[in-house]
Amino acid sequence: MTKLLIVFTLLPSIATAQTTGPYRGPIIDVHLHAHTRESLGQPAPNPATGEMSPTSPQEHMTRSLAIMKERNVVLGIVSGSALADVEAWDAAAPDRIMKGISVDDPTRFIAPQELDRLFREKKVDAFGEVAAQYAGYSPSDPAFDAYWAVAEKHGVPVGIHTGGAPPGTPYTCCPKFRLALGDPLLLENLLVKYPKLKVYVMHAGGFFPQNALMLMTMYQHVYVDISTLTWTPIAGDLLEPFLIEAKRRRLLDRVMFGSDQMRWPEAIALAIDRVNRLSFLTVEEKKDIFYDNAAKFLGLAAEQIARHHR
Repeated sequence: MTKLLIVFTLLPSIATAQTTGPYRGPIIDVHLHAHTRESLGQPAPNPATGEMSPTSPQEHMTRSLAIMKERNVVLGIVSGSALADVEAWDAAAPDRIMKGISVDDPTRFIAPQELDRLFREKKVDAFGEVAAQYAGYSPSDPAFDAYWAVAEKHGVPVGIHTGGAPPGTPYTCCPKFRLALGDPLLLENLLVKYPKLKVYVMHAGGFFPQNALMLMTMYQHVYVDISTLTWTPIAGDLLEPFLIEAKRRRLLDRVMFGSDQMRWPEAIALAIDRVNRLSFLTVEEKKDIFYDNAAKFLGLAAEQIARHHR
């Protein structure tokens, strides 16, 4: 009887131990970047670790893919400013890459008909990162309408930048950048106008987390990625409050993992480790964030999911 009492006493703690801890399965990263020599720029220190960024696009890609393989990131949406930016990634790891094309200023982007062709011919798999904020646009600006119509028609995932940027951005690169244009509520008009658009809100709203949660509550097909909240010092304190509130509101089933590694491949690992350290998330909830939610959002086939888990 004494032994039985000991076993029953231990059962709750055993159950708790089984539901917490790190997630070890396959990961989908919905927010990665390819670079040209121009966009990579001069080597710069990682704001979280001080590690210097790669000196070439080839090194950046090789290191990123190595970390993806090491950390079991089985699929990633990689965006570049042109198709050529991501073709090297696709050639190096075709089963691990979805090709995205990014835009900030629609007046300096390819024509909507050309984007339609790229989607139709399966040369591009996703639309984004759409960084309208950097060029002084709201994502609901009519200048983007033709592009939203094309993306909706093809049912491709659309990642839209929200939140902030590095300090001094209007002075260093992007004079039209404004913080107010990073409010996720600015997506509302395009969501109403294009109700079948497959949208995910990048950075989970960044400095506007409550507005991102309101958007998810109202528009129940909208997903978010947590990307820069997972590792950057400027936004890192936003991750726990956002996820705790998303869990309270039962919205965790539309939160996806993204690293937004930018110039620093090691950010992929930093982001994974940060999420795995969150003790208020169960292993099952981490599994949702790391893989299941994105698999559902992207509409992955059963055989692809099975292959990822092998």
